[in-house]
Parts: sequence; structure tokens; C-alpha cells
Amino acid sequence: MSIPANVTGIGNGAFQFCTDLRKAVIFTAGTSFGNDVFKYTLLSNDGIYGFESSTAQTYAQAKGFPFHTLYTVSFSVGEGSPVSDLLAAAGVKITKPTDPTQAGYLFGGWYKDAACSDDWDFDNDRVNEDTILYAKWTGARLPPSRQHLSRGER
Repeated sequence: MSIPANVTGIGNGAFQFCTDLRKAVIFTAGTSFGNDVFKYTLLSNDGIYGFESSTAQTYAQAKGFPFHTLYTVSFSVGEGSPVSDLLAAAGVKITKPTDPTQAGYLFGGWYKDAACSDDWDFDNDRVNEDTILYAKWTGARLPPSRQHLSRGER
């Protein structure tokens, strides 16, 4: 279950007796929690996912639920088409987003550094902190036959 970012508080016993509830994702760092919000649930299986030093973390620790830190993964595309940020739990692999586009350039992959020298391996790299991935762009060239035609040559 996900608690949207616009929810600022969860009342007393709000999910009490939701016996199939195994996982709660809290998207706001300052959500307030009433008493026994998740009493008689199965949150002890998967736990609460939220931001480090958040009220969700404090609540999880006080109630003995596992807590999993969420990190933001941002995609820096320069002048390319935007790629939405995503949230990932600590230690997980992320799914490769759709390649961005930029007029006159070819997309060359995602990199861990702005110099685009250390590529992100979606099959093996894991998120363990807030992360920015950088798009690499290379200049696009027209195929030789089209280069000649664009200059009026045949």
C-alpha cells in the first residue's frame, strides 16, 4: 500500500485489522502517525518504506516493523527530453527508463558521473543513496548518401 505525498497524517487504527497488509510506502518525510495505525497487519513481513530520518522511520522503529530507506534517482539529460525521477529502496536494482532524445544527438547511455566515464549497469548496480544518472550524448551524423544529397550532390 502506498500513502501519497499529499497525505500529512494517518489516524489512530487507520489500517488496524487489514490482515493482508504486508508493505506500506510513505512518500512524505513528515507524515504524522496515530496510535496502532498498522496493528494486526502483516507489516512485520515486508515493513515500512520511507525516507531516512522521517517520521515513518521513527514509527517503524518504535513499533518494531522493518524499515527500508527510499532514495531518489534523478536523471540529468541536459537539453534532452525529460526523464522522471524514481524512488528506489536501498540495495535494489532499478529498471532502465526509456531512452531520452535530443535533436541532432544520439543517446549513449546512463553514467554515474557528469563526465560520462563510469557507466551505470542496470543489471548489476544497486541504489544505496540519492543518485543522479547522467545522459551521454554523441553528435549524430547523417548517413553518407544523405550527406551528399543535403549538399545538392547526386
